[in-house]
Amino acid sequence: MVIENKVMEINAANETMLIQTAKDSILPGNYNAGENILKKVIKINPLNEDAHFELGKLYFVNKNYLPAVKELKKTIGLNSKHLFAHVLLGKYYMIQKDYKSSLKEFNLVLKYNEGEGSVLYDMGNLYMEMKQYDSAIEKFESALKLGYKNHGLRYELAKAYKETGKYDKAKQELEIIQKEKPVDSSMQYKLGVLYRELGEFELSKGHFKKVSKMEPFGNKAFFDNLIQNETEISERKKYLKSKPMVLGITLSSRCNIKCKMCEVWSSPWDMPESIIEEIIGLFPYLKYIHWLGGEPFFHKRFKELFDKAASYPDLYQVIVTNGQLINDSWAEKLVKSNVNIILSIDGTTKKSYEAIRTGASFDKLIQNIKFLNKYKEIYGTAKSKINIILQTTIIKSNYHQLIDFVEFANKYRFDALNITPVRYIKSKENIFLNNDKKAFKYINDKMPAVIRKAKEYELKLLNILPKTGNCAEYPDDEPAPKDPSIKNNANNVFIKNEILCHWPWKSLFILTNGCVKPYGFCEEHIGNVTSQSLEEIWNGKLMAKYREKISKYECSKWCSPRCTSGVMPGNNLKLEV
Repeated sequence: MVIENKVMEINAANETMLIQTAKDSILPGNYNAGENILKKVIKINPLNEDAHFELGKLYFVNKNYLPAVKELKKTIGLNSKHLFAHVLLGKYYMIQKDYKSSLKEFNLVLKYNEGEGSVLYDMGNLYMEMKQYDSAIEKFESALKLGYKNHGLRYELAKAYKETGKYDKAKQELEIIQKEKPVDSSMQYKLGVLYRELGEFELSKGHFKKVSKMEPFGNKAFFDNLIQNETEISERKKYLKSKPMVLGITLSSRCNIKCKMCEVWSSPWDMPESIIEEIIGLFPYLKYIHWLGGEPFFHKRFKELFDKAASYPDLYQVIVTNGQLINDSWAEKLVKSNVNIILSIDGTTKKSYEAIRTGASFDKLIQNIKFLNKYKEIYGTAKSKINIILQTTIIKSNYHQLIDFVEFANKYRFDALNITPVRYIKSKENIFLNNDKKAFKYINDKMPAVIRKAKEYELKLLNILPKTGNCAEYPDDEPAPKDPSIKNNANNVFIKNEILCHWPWKSLFILTNGCVKPYGFCEEHIGNVTSQSLEEIWNGKLMAKYREKISKYECSKWCSPRCTSGVMPGNNLKLEV
């Protein structure tokens, strides 16, 4: 018995040593080595809660959430009072917008340790997301009373005060942040943004001036342009020295397939080469680039453009594609890149998919999805940065497959599911334009099951269908409300000096046929790349007019009802970096 106990002690010591070795590997960024060591420990002893937790934490930090949740739940199964596992699960559920489950996990931590200030801070952030600002204030203030202090807490508290109309208290918190200790350029930048939201434009400009002289976050060209851009927003400039932060790019209207609900391919158009060269010149300054279609992969220069964009670490790429042209080598490239790939899929069976998407192969689609998943597994948590999103457009031919799309997304390991309406197309497939009551009833009846199954599969769901979703749909000919008083916070206090939308200062979206808008939802075109350069459009009279109108709160005929009604989230309108 004594010998057995000594053997057990030696084994436990070896496991502890291996776990420490794994942590030492992870710290400098050798994630795969750490992952392999932790898996080895678990193979030796499946009941080692520390190994399960460290592996779950590793997956969580690298945003590999499904295996993270699996390991964290195993940890809690071995030790129900493992506080850090509960905290990470709470954070995961918050990311998934499962607020009830998130609160449950955080409350369990407080049950075992009432003085956990960091968890009160997390709960405050959760209530901020839920727009329950009074509850957020309560948690943030409680965390401060317990002595938990950091710039992030006071910054979020200031935002919560601002949302409840307590502007003096918000300003006090911002002043405390600056007095406690010097802040880095990232926090100084955030202070500049929040002062602007409080209507303190001069203070905002002062902070951006300070930031411009500090150590940059991101590459210098990106950083300098960002700070100049934010300064010009605070100055409400009509003509800008800064360059766009976001581009939406339609390289061509051409596509390799023809879909029932799409007419883009019917009017051939290709972006002028001179504009493509201008786009390349903007890469160092961009935060986001959205590749739209037509079909991006169908364009002869797309690979070149994607590779050049991928060489800029601050630039995040979003690709909307039918997925037919993604081969094995493309899949590997995408998985290693900073990218969201949105696969447009409108049928869950070979028959329905190919009937809607003429010229497409269901078998090829499945093969290409498997290529992407294969490389996600090969590169693991360290190098796989991709998010793979299934986007389905609900039409007359497929609305009865609503639940099937959730099952399909789960089966093929998508990270998220977007359910969208067909827009602008006047055909029998547009159930929303044709007011198809039978389809509406089916969607309304099935949507609770869709939401339940998505939650069960831990699948992020974005539903923007009219009436059943979180975004109202407006007919194309319905005018925007005349100079609306936007409800900007929980108490419906409208800050007259606040700028509603930043898209005209930050973005250009090039649509089919070369028409340009600040953003896709904007009502007015501001130019056309067929006859103008991006530089001419960016500081052209129509874009300057957009900036002037929004600065003066004259939104009528210029802004979409989706934005002026308060439906579009404020952080989307302000394009928070």
